[in-house]
Amino acid sequence: LNNILKILGYLMKNPELDHQPLLLMTSSRIHSELLKIILKSGIKNIITRATVTYQAIELAKQNQNCLIGFVKNDRYTKFC
Repeated sequence: LNNILKILGYLMKNPELDHQPLLLMTSSRIHSELLKIILKSGIKNIITRATVTYQAIELAKQNQNCLIGFVKNDRYTKFC
């Protein structure tokens, strides 16, 4: 969680990145509260090796974001 918040803080301090397409890759579990913070930063695509909660999936769908979870060597689950 701390590493994600540091990245989001960097984005806030560097407004020239606002208009760039951004992708967040993490090994952390994505839950709805974390996803709300990520979406406020403007990141539209999130990939995680870990689980994704049902509430996070619904939030991503409502906001038309792409959420990819359970990433393994040769498979993943896409929630878009």
